[in-house]
Amino acid sequence: FERWAKYCSKAGALSELPVALNGQALIRVLAGDLSGAASLVEEVRAATDATGLEPGPYGAMALAAFRGHEAEAAPLIEASTSEALLRGEGGRLAAATWASAVLNNGLGRYQNALAAAQQASESPLDVIYHYWALAELIEAAVRSGQSAAATDAYRRLAEMAAATASG
Repeated sequence: FERWAKYCSKAGALSELPVALNGQALIRVLAGDLSGAASLVEEVRAATDATGLEPGPYGAMALAAFRGHEAEAAPLIEASTSEALLRGEGGRLAAATWASAVLNNGLGRYQNALAAAQQASESPLDVIYHYWALAELIEAAVRSGQSAAATDAYRRLAEMAAATASG
């Protein structure tokens, strides 16, 4: 994502820049570099303001969820869910439900996290977030006493890891 963002800037491909920066912000969030992610989220906002193109608040939504900032995350999750349903964007819906699972697990609301993680992990229209949601599903299921759901999610995660040789 970093090379993509640099290429977009260098080539003047401003319509692609917010998408590349969002991806880079997500990677920083997952790596635990929340201050780096916050800086990239600001760059996404600046690029979005400059181009008028809104690719979705993926980085901002993930950052707020991982920080446990419900007042910031909830409106982004709700807006993304509404937009995704309106426009038929499966990836955006999976991102929003994954962020909801992250937020709710972090806030100790495991039943809410479980429902969101199950929805995100079952999305046939997404190739990224449904796998990320499996970890959230495992945590929420274990903490909710739903061992069968945790075991199934673990099995699915292990199958994916074996298939990609990352296990």
